[in-house]
Amino acid sequence: MEKWSHLIIQTEQDQKGYEEILSRYPPEKVIMFSPEHISQSNMKNEFKLLIEKHGGTLLETKITSISNEKYTNEITTSSLPFDLLYIFINGIKSELPEILEIPIEDRKIVFWATSGSKLHSSLLYSLSLVIGAEIITLDRTENNTTLESQPWVKEGILLAKKSDKELSLLLRNTLRHFLIYFARNAKEKSSQLPLEWMEAKDFTGSKHLPETSGHRTLSLGVEKGLLESDILDNNDECKRYRLTGKGWIVALYLMRQSSKNELIYETKNKTKTELESLKLKMQEYQYLKDSEREFFEGRIMAVRAFKKQDQMLNALKISYNLPEVNKVITLFSRRN
Repeated sequence: MEKWSHLIIQTEQDQKGYEEILSRYPPEKVIMFSPEHISQSNMKNEFKLLIEKHGGTLLETKITSISNEKYTNEITTSSLPFDLLYIFINGIKSELPEILEIPIEDRKIVFWATSGSKLHSSLLYSLSLVIGAEIITLDRTENNTTLESQPWVKEGILLAKKSDKELSLLLRNTLRHFLIYFARNAKEKSSQLPLEWMEAKDFTGSKHLPETSGHRTLSLGVEKGLLESDILDNNDECKRYRLTGKGWIVALYLMRQSSKNELIYETKNKTKTELESLKLKMQEYQYLKDSEREFFEGRIMAVRAFKKQDQMLNALKISYNLPEVNKVITLFSRRN
């Protein structure tokens, strides 16, 4: 029986669904990161017994709480994510030294995306992606608890790193084009959300992209789980496409490469004129100030969409301690 290493953030919620997780992923070690404000409780002891029942060992690492009085001004609040990430990295390195020597595709690590503040869980989630962990989610309602594995996350990360070998040049540029298309529409129609679907005709007009509808490149994207398609107006010739979650991961990775190389698309025959043209196009889609060629100062914040009565949202508390920025993107979580 394969044994798994588990990563979890301690919570004061009930433990519905935990038995199913441990049954599906038999534990060897369970690293529980415990925020300092959570007291030692019977729930922790019950969790320890449940892990031991499944043949695993509970290992606890204390982490800083968002409510810690140390983080009360701009400088200290800005350092909080780095402090937490340092604790997460050292906790995993000290407790799982041998597993990090295994090739990333063969590692048996699972991250429970089920609990913790949005800051804690987002940081540990990001680190889990880097070390090749499987991701599981646990949706709780009053009457039901649903456990779901999310294998596409790890698959997307691994494919992105091997995309230059696993995906054709046309398919890589097609994935980039989705994000370029969204960026262009967002800049031209700033009050509207970018369109999720793209019709086959939206990929024409460039030698770096597939031809009209029915092109093999788009079908390959669907076969590899990077795109999904449907038929527009019941017409087989009018198919439209959108990125899957796995496709978004690979597309974002490819666009990061594009930004680094300042090339909007990859090309084999890189003439000087073409390179300059592609670099100019890349600049068109970057969010720069008009007066100064500088990036906007912005912030992305995860926010819990539901809070307990009379409880202040942690995101607001953090915002009050940080400087003003041009734009703030808020990501509201669903109820756990």
